[in-house]
Amino acid sequence: MRKIVFLFFIVFQLQSCIKPGMYSVVDNTLFSEPYKDPQFYLIYSGKKEQKIANKFAEELRVAFESSSMYPFINVIDSNEMNESQIKTMVEKAVNDKSADVIFTFKLTHVTLNESYGMTSIIDFNYLITAFDYKIHKEVWKSNVYSPWYSDSVNKTAVMLVQKLKSDKVL
Repeated sequence: MRKIVFLFFIVFQLQSCIKPGMYSVVDNTLFSEPYKDPQFYLIYSGKKEQKIANKFAEELRVAFESSSMYPFINVIDSNEMNESQIKTMVEKAVNDKSADVIFTFKLTHVTLNESYGMTSIIDFNYLITAFDYKIHKEVWKSNVYSPWYSDSVNKTAVMLVQKLKSDKVL
């Protein structure tokens, strides 16, 4: 029992050293000014992925609100909506002029810890793509890493909003 407690202590200490990370690529030649009406679509396909998508969407809303921005953020189950339905929904938003850029979040990696019949999330990666449907080009792309512990997801969301502003996308 002491070994297990000691092992958990070491794991939590090591996790506290791991910080959210992000890198992005932007092509500012494709747009002249920051986008005003972005929409965000977080796509998932399982219970654990849903938990991550809902938490990240919630933290993203809070991060945008603290920056006085209120974009549309939608969490989508890819088991309920196929790719063509999602594309139709996005095209409708663009045609209705309710969005000028669409951000899609695809989960690329999740680390799970399974012990004693319990499964917990350790960390995750999202591939985020911003697509401008007026010019039919990808204008921004990012790979985002976030640990799951404590307030790391919140820090990751804040970092993402700041990155979008510093890249002059929003």
